[in-house]
Amino acid sequence: MAGHRFPNGMPAPSRAHLFLARLLGGSMTFWILYRGRQDMPVVLHLKHPWDHDGHHDSDSSHH
Repeated sequence: MAGHRFPNGMPAPSRAHLFLARLLGGSMTFWILYRGRQDMPVVLHLKHPWDHDGHHDSDSSHH
């Protein structure tokens, strides 16, 4: 096989790639937790998606 062989078979990632991986991975994790907090009652059938909590208007002329 031609080419350079690294000690563990793969080149080491740069600091920029490590930083971006942690930033994007953390953002994705917090987004999943945020959406899970909002959607988990619907997924577990504890709440119906068409129930609007706290949306009681005194003016019901729009329906």
